[in-house]
Amino acid sequence: MATAFKLAYSLAVAVLLVLFVVLGTRTFYESPRYPEQPAGYSPGFYEAYEEERADYHRNVFIMASVLGVVAAAAGLYLYRRVEAMPLGLVLGSIGVVIFGWAQAAEDFDRIGMAPLFVVVGIALGIVLAAGYWFLGPRGGPAGNGG
Repeated sequence: MATAFKLAYSLAVAVLLVLFVVLGTRTFYESPRYPEQPAGYSPGFYEAYEEERADYHRNVFIMASVLGVVAAAAGLYLYRRVEAMPLGLVLGSIGVVIFGWAQAAEDFDRIGMAPLFVVVGIALGIVLAAGYWFLGPRGGPAGNGG
């Protein structure tokens, strides 16, 4: 029973973390709205909106990636200190990063791969370093198994 409760708690933390980021993004960083087209045709009308939308999606991707990495690092830090919370933070961080990718996916061609690659590279480096630091062996030879 204790294991089922810990798993349920971890899933609750994960879901609430994802909802917190998604709803916080929607509340404090409004998506650009499609403007009504003025009378007569304006050649740059739709292109300006698409650029603004691409900027929004890029920024949401970066914010979600940063928050996801922070949550994963916090989960790794708490791994040996608290029982159920770290799993929830790590699972939630995965959901937050997926949310960021889903936002950016629509505009990958406009955002460009370079910023996405840099953000993912930095995030991977931080998560790997945090995992090594908090989960790695302490004081014994690598591969000791205990």
